[in-house]
Amino acid sequence: RIIKLISFFFFKQKTAYEISACLVGSEMCIRDSHYAHIEVDLKVANHPSHFRTEEFLKLNPNGKVPVLETPQGVLFESNAIVRYFARQASLYGTNDYEQSIVDQWLDWDITELEPPMNLLVTDLLGWRPINQEQYNKIWSDLLGSLKILDGHLLKHTFLSGYNITAADISLVCSLWLGFANFFDEKVRKQFPSLTRWFLTVANQPNVLRVWGRVKLCQERLKKKY
Repeated sequence: RIIKLISFFFFKQKTAYEISACLVGSEMCIRDSHYAHIEVDLKVANHPSHFRTEEFLKLNPNGKVPVLETPQGVLFESNAIVRYFARQASLYGTNDYEQSIVDQWLDWDITELEPPMNLLVTDLLGWRPINQEQYNKIWSDLLGSLKILDGHLLKHTFLSGYNITAADISLVCSLWLGFANFFDEKVRKQFPSLTRWFLTVANQPNVLRVWGRVKLCQERLKKKY
C-alpha cells in the first residue's frame, strides 16, 4: 500500500526550510517505515504558486499544506494527518484514556506552545517584526507553557502512557528550534524534566533518521531592538 504525503515548502533557503519543516516534522517522523511500515511519497515545492493550481486545489480547496493522499481519500490539516499515521503506527495510546491524552497534548501544542514559538521565529527571521515589549510578553508566555509541560513530565516519562506516542513526536518537533536556538543552558536548567524528555525522544533512531541530531543552544538567539 502506498500513501502519498504531499508537503510543500515555500522557500529554498536552509533556515526557512527548517522552520517550515516544523509544520510537517511530526508527520515525517511518524510516516517513517520503521514506525508505520508504509511507503510514503514526500513531495516538496519551492513556490506558493503550487498551492493555487487547479490540481492542488482539488486536493485541498484551502490552498494550504500539508495534504495527505490515502487509498480512501484526501486529508488536510497537520493534526488530522498526525492522528492518521499514529493509528497506522500504533502511536496513539493503548486505551481510550491514553488516546484522549494524546489528543489533549496535540491540541495544546497548537493553542499554547506553537503560537509563542512561531512569533519568536518569525521575528528573528524578519518576517513579522515585534518590539521589545511584545518580545518580553511572548517570551514570558512561552516560559509559562514550558513550565506546564515540565510539570507534567516530572511525573511521567512520556506524555501519554509508558511509551512514545504521536504527542511526544509532535511536541518534540515543535520544540526543536527552541532547543536549538532559544533554550540555552540557563533555560534548560529551569525545566529539567522537559529537557530529559526532549532528549529522550529526539535521540530515538527513527527521529534521528528524519531530523538528525539536535545541537543544543549555547546562547539564545535574539534580535537587537
